[in-house]
Amino acid sequence: MMRLAYAMPAAVAPPALAIGIDVISACQLTSLMRIACMQEAEDILAEMQVEPRDLLWESAAFRKPD
Repeated sequence: MMRLAYAMPAAVAPPALAIGIDVISACQLTSLMRIACMQEAEDILAEMQVEPRDLLWESAAFRKPD
């Protein structure tokens, strides 16, 4: 779950650029996808009655799009 949230921005930007989305919009899209994945992971953890740890979302762990 965490790996998906961390890898999503790097997986979204190249295809977005390949289909002609401008760089600024591609960066905004990666941010939206990261937030969506993080929220989904937190929702799943809540359903499992697991409290997310503060260290779960370390911004340094996210890969930057190339």
